[in-house]
Amino acid sequence: MFESILTELRPLFEDKHIITELQCGLKTVWGNQVLLYRACFNLVENAAKYNQDCGIILIETKVYNKVGRIIITDMGNGIPAEELEQIFEPFYRVNKSRSRKESGAGLGLSIVKTIVEKHGWKISVDSTLGQGSIFTISLIL
Repeated sequence: MFESILTELRPLFEDKHIITELQCGLKTVWGNQVLLYRACFNLVENAAKYNQDCGIILIETKVYNKVGRIIITDMGNGIPAEELEQIFEPFYRVNKSRSRKESGAGLGLSIVKTIVEKHGWKISVDSTLGQGSIFTISLIL
């Protein structure tokens, strides 16, 4: 699935000279294929949109303590700590002036959260302003 996402987003990566790295330790996940593709696509696309030029996106899937994890890390703008609670709300946009430069209505992360939760999983984010973000989907195996 991630190879297809990376192929589909290749023009965006090339425009910003972004390097992608894929490390798949977790090979199989049970769920709705179309919805999971959309959720992961949205996260990788955001990692590219808000990444720095010549940045890196790391996609990891792994198992730790019987919990599967899908982790998407970027070297982008980061998200202010005071806004982390709101980023999954519909239509919420971090830094409204910056967001106008990027297409979208502020629905991507809301859609991701809905898809993840419909599967009985959780999504979390860690971010440092000016250094990037790490989105983690956790699923019980």
